[in-house]
Amino acid sequence: MNRIIKLNKNISSKIAAGEVIENPSAVIKELIENSIDAKSTTITIEIQDAGKSLIRVTDNGDGIETEDVNIAFERHATSKIKSVEDIYSIRTLGFRGEALPSIAAVSRLEITTKTLNDEFGTKKTINGGEVVKEETVGCKRGTTIIVSDLFYNTPARIKFLGSNSTEKRRINELLNCLALSNPNISFKYISDNEIKFVTPGDGNLKNVILSIYGKNTVKNMMEVSSSLDGIEMNGYISNLEFTRGSSSLQIFFINGRYVKSNIIKEAIKTAYKTMIPINRYPICFLNFTIDFKEIDVNIHPSKTEVKFTKVGIVKQLIYTAIKSKLFEYNQTPSVSLEDEIFEKTFSKKIIPEIKEKKQILVSEKERINFNSYEIKEKEVVKNPFKDDSFIGKNYIPHEKKGNEPGKVVNLDIFDIDFDKIENNEIDFKKDIIKENETIYDNLKIIGQLFNTYIVCEKDDNMYMLDQHAGHEKVLYEKLMEEYMNKTVNSQLLLLPISLKLGYYELELIMEKENILKNLGFNVEIFGKDTLLIREVPILFNKPLTEKIAKDIILNLKNEYKNAYETNIDHIIQKSCKNAIKAYDKLDYIEIHKLIDLLKNLKSPYTCPHGRPIIISISKSEIERKFKRT
Repeated sequence: MNRIIKLNKNISSKIAAGEVIENPSAVIKELIENSIDAKSTTITIEIQDAGKSLIRVTDNGDGIETEDVNIAFERHATSKIKSVEDIYSIRTLGFRGEALPSIAAVSRLEITTKTLNDEFGTKKTINGGEVVKEETVGCKRGTTIIVSDLFYNTPARIKFLGSNSTEKRRINELLNCLALSNPNISFKYISDNEIKFVTPGDGNLKNVILSIYGKNTVKNMMEVSSSLDGIEMNGYISNLEFTRGSSSLQIFFINGRYVKSNIIKEAIKTAYKTMIPINRYPICFLNFTIDFKEIDVNIHPSKTEVKFTKVGIVKQLIYTAIKSKLFEYNQTPSVSLEDEIFEKTFSKKIIPEIKEKKQILVSEKERINFNSYEIKEKEVVKNPFKDDSFIGKNYIPHEKKGNEPGKVVNLDIFDIDFDKIENNEIDFKKDIIKENETIYDNLKIIGQLFNTYIVCEKDDNMYMLDQHAGHEKVLYEKLMEEYMNKTVNSQLLLLPISLKLGYYELELIMEKENILKNLGFNVEIFGKDTLLIREVPILFNKPLTEKIAKDIILNLKNEYKNAYETNIDHIIQKSCKNAIKAYDKLDYIEIHKLIDLLKNLKSPYTCPHGRPIIISISKSEIERKFKRT
């Protein structure tokens, strides 16, 4: 009863099929990836009954040689790899050599294929892995595979399939991703005799987005393109007004392959941090071009998960490119009063010098002044990510220099390539360009509404500022600056604050001791179960309260996985505690000072939680409300 036996071909093929083919979308994925690898320029996908009864994939690719058709349906047969080394530098989408035999083992399959050089095509019918018919036929170049009655001979597998709506959703998501990752291929998707979408195949990603997601999505997308250390990124990101409640439309590709990556998502989240509301997610379609030896796509059978060898560089590239793109845009929502419908617009504010060259236009080898900050050579920038590999030799920090004339455009420090500066690869101009104008320049202050909103006017527009959100952002950036530069002032407590904790909690907190020091805390362990807080930060001329100090440290122990997120969250919390509250009466001088402070921020349009600080209402909108037009 316990003797080892060798499984027969029928059983082993069905086991292999179970490893590769889980549902109709898995079948479609394998077939389309083969079509792409065959250099197809048009691919048509048709399904019936969510792929359970029929899947048809037709392409105009290279086709399969007549003598190779039989081999293609044998296990471990592939044209994609020839040696072990090839496995670690995969340049095709599929290679396992099990897809076609696995699909054929659990369905009724028909393949018709013809190469350019063959006079006739080959048609083969396979039921449950057994060839039942083979013939020569007339057909066009390319391959058509029809899969019928999926899992007809493994009824237990059918029970594990989802409902038609579930399986169709999986197929829809898959085809969207495949079409987006291959804009040079024209995809036609038909479901239950209804055409779902057709992409033009003209190589333009924007046209694919239009074909699948419609005009409203396209008009709210911004093109982004950048490169760093041999890694290229290009694609589209949504503006700050166009977000979703989940990250399902954050779609990434590496060398044309759809992948899932928490590393990429984390960098995107960091770039949008404080610019969009909490629990809202931007839409992103991003393609990365990376040396095949710098990634590993073999960590999961579906090859949708990937490992990077240059994690820090990938994060840095994404953060810098997205952040600098967002800073190029005027982020002030324009509000329509008509019928109480709010129509938000996102008008582009182009800075040609920056968009073309992404550089500071100053004399060569001069010190560079960013909004009263000086950049020095051969220093290392503070790493906003936990991963130390983020730190690049080309990126150097800023330090306080005081208010001086000759400010330059408000740029993100991480976007400067100092290697190019040193190698004279950038054309410099002797004159320093003027400070970038903001929406807050030349505002005429009218007054305060409800002791909450500041009302101003300029250029036939009325502007309303949320004083609480505005001051909160001012305080947030001040705290962030002090933290990043390690200049937070602290106060020694006469009587230290004590916290009773378990040993494991104490260890987690002490792992963050350096972070606490940068935040202005001085802590030490006392005995076996007590943490003493001997120094606390001075925030806005007042030491931190005992309650907030305890809250920060107690929450810190729960955020041990990501130091950067922890710091940001708590800095936001602290700034909220000290911000101007709604219903505070402000005099003219206070209002003027707040506007001046906002004018000098990097991103003066949203509070740390992503809510708008300022909105505009046009004169024409107001006149229409009064029936004057």
